[in-house]
Order: sequence, then C-alpha cells, then structure tokens
Amino acid sequence: MNKQRGFTLLELLIAILVIAAMSSGLYTVVLSVRKGGGRADRRFMAGAAARSLHDALRNYVSADPTTDMGPNKNRSGAQTWNIHTPGLIADSMGDVYALAPGPPAHQLTGFLETVAPPWFKDPPYNATIKYLVTPSANPALLGPEVSVDVDWDEPKP
Repeated sequence: MNKQRGFTLLELLIAILVIAAMSSGLYTVVLSVRKGGGRADRRFMAGAAARSLHDALRNYVSADPTTDMGPNKNRSGAQTWNIHTPGLIADSMGDVYALAPGPPAHQLTGFLETVAPPWFKDPPYNATIKYLVTPSANPALLGPEVSVDVDWDEPKP
C-alpha cells in the first residue's frame, strides 16, 4: 500500500474505467445477439430448406425419362420425372424434368412449406427457393451441378 495522497482515489478511478469498458463491451454483445438471434434462425431455416431440396433432387440424377415412366403415378413420359407435385409443389419452368438445365432457374412454390414454418414464406420475410441446373464441366462427375438459392427479405429493425 502506498502512503501518498490521492493514490487510492487514482486506483478507484482506474477500476471504474475498467468496469465501464467491460460493461459497454458486454452490453454491445447482448444487443447484437438480441438483434441477430432471429436472423440466425432464418439463416438456419434457409440452409435446411436448401439441403432438403438438394437431397430431393438427388433422386433424379439417375433418371432416364426416355425409358422409365418415372415415379409419379398415372402419368407418362419425361414429365413424370419432374419435382412438381399436384396441389403441393409447382415449378416455374412447368412440367419439365426436375434436372432440366437452365437458365432460367427452377423457382418452386409450395416446397418451403414442407421444410420450414409457414410464416417464413409470408410477409415480411417473403422467402423463395430456386435452383439452377448446369451440365457438369467435369466429366468425372456423374450428374449435373445444382445450385440452390433461398432468398428472403430481412425486416428493418
């Protein structure tokens, strides 16, 4: 302990400054978690929807629409290998092969409702899911390349 006048006051002021700096840092972290928590949930839902669509499209890689009538009952030809499910899922490209190359991208309506909460596609988020199929540039790959994109509007704070 130092016996000089004001030394204890100086220690006290430095301790107050350190506590204030730590408190403001903690407050900033709490605020960002509070604001970004919902955004992280929506990002997680979008990722899960993209993985689910990607997994569903893997079923179509080995399809041969010219010889196999496809998985959909009471239909015939190439359109049976589409991702369209009457009354549930609609493809913006119509009744075409699910892995028909683009552009344009296949924009799906009804798919998000099967893998994410219904409010995600409604306002204010207006989520959409689409995928683009491109022929593989690598001959070693067995199928086309598929990129899935989930878009949504992030509301203003």
